[in-house]
Amino acid sequence: MYYLPNPLKRPDGSVISDKSEWPEQRRYLLAMAQEYLYGTWPGERPDAKTVIELENASDGLCVQTGRLITPDGLDFSFTLRSPKGTEKPPVIIAIARELLPETEKVFINHGYALATFDFRAIIPDYKSDQNSGISYEESYKKAYKRLSCATIMAWGWGASLLRRNLEICRYNPRVIVTGHSRCGKAALCAGMFDENFAVAAPIGSGCGGAGCLRYLITCDGEEQNERRVETVGRINWVFPDWFTKRFHEYGGKPEVPPYTGAGCFFPLGDEINFLPFDSNTLMAAVAPRAVFTSEGDEDDWANPKGCLLAHAGAQNVFDMLGASGANAYNLRHGKHCFCADDAEALAEFCDSYFYHPEKLSNGIRSDNLRLI
Repeated sequence: MYYLPNPLKRPDGSVISDKSEWPEQRRYLLAMAQEYLYGTWPGERPDAKTVIELENASDGLCVQTGRLITPDGLDFSFTLRSPKGTEKPPVIIAIARELLPETEKVFINHGYALATFDFRAIIPDYKSDQNSGISYEESYKKAYKRLSCATIMAWGWGASLLRRNLEICRYNPRVIVTGHSRCGKAALCAGMFDENFAVAAPIGSGCGGAGCLRYLITCDGEEQNERRVETVGRINWVFPDWFTKRFHEYGGKPEVPPYTGAGCFFPLGDEINFLPFDSNTLMAAVAPRAVFTSEGDEDDWANPKGCLLAHAGAQNVFDMLGASGANAYNLRHGKHCFCADDAEALAEFCDSYFYHPEKLSNGIRSDNLRLI
C-alpha cells in the first residue's frame, strides 16, 4: 500500500494550517525537489539577450524568429507568433522546437502569443541523439557547459530565461509555460521555480512530471500495473541524465539481469516508500499559481489516472491558499501527443483563470486519498 506525502507537512512532521506559513514551506519543497530530482536551479542570467533575426506579418499574425545569446556560449533559436493588434496578449512559452500546426492555431485563435524554442541547444537529449546515430561525445560538444543541474531542469530553466528576455513577457502577468512528455516534465519544473509563470501546464508528462510515482493506474482502472505504466527505475535506466543521481536510488532493480533490451522491466520496488515527495508535491509547489494538466485516455505509459490522483493530493494546498480552482485536470480521448484538444482545453482554462475566475471548478478531489 502506498500513500502520497502531504505537501503541507514540515520537516519536523508537523502540518502547516495557515497561508502565512506557506512561503517557508514552499521553499522547503523546492529544496527537496532540487536535492532529490532536478539539481540546483541555475537562477538569473542578466547578461542574456535576444536578437530578432527575421520578422514578418500576414493574416493578422506577427512572426518573429531570433536567438537568445549569452557571452559564455549559450545560443538557442526561438520563434514568437503574436496576434496583431493585441496589446500585451497572454503568452504561452512552449518547450518545443515547434508544435503541430493545428495546436498552434488553437492558441492563436484564442488570442494568445506563442513562443517555441530549441531547448536541445541548452542540453541535448543524449538518448534521442544516440537513437539517431549521433554519439554521446558528439552530443556533449553541443551542450551548454555552465549548468550543473540535470537535463529536465536545464530545459525548464531555458523557458524561464526566454520569458525574462522576451519583450512581450516583461511586466505581463499572464505567461504560461507548457510542453509535452519530457518537455512537460520541464514545464512543470519551470513553473515551480519561476514565480512569474502564472500557469504551469505539463501535457502527458508522466513519470518525473505530473504522473504519480507511487500509484501506477492504467486507463481501464487496473492499479499498480508496472509493465504498462512507466516506473522510476525504468525512466532512470533509459534516460539517466534527465534527473539527479539521488533520484536513481528510488527506482528499484530490474526483474531479470542483464540490464539490456528495450523490454527490460523495472518494478516499482519498496524504495519508492522512502522518497519524500511525489508529483502532488511538485504541483503543490506551484500554488497559489495555477497547474493545468491534460492527458490522453489511451496513454497508460504516462499514467493519466495517477496524474489525476496527484492533483487530488495537492488540493489541500490550493484550498488553504484560497486558490481551489487553480488546480485543473483534463482528460481527452487519444494517445501520447500534444494535440488540438489539449490546446483547446488549456486555452479555455486560461481564459477562465485570467478573465472569468468565477467559472473555475473547486479543484480536484478524491475522498479516499490518504496523505502521510
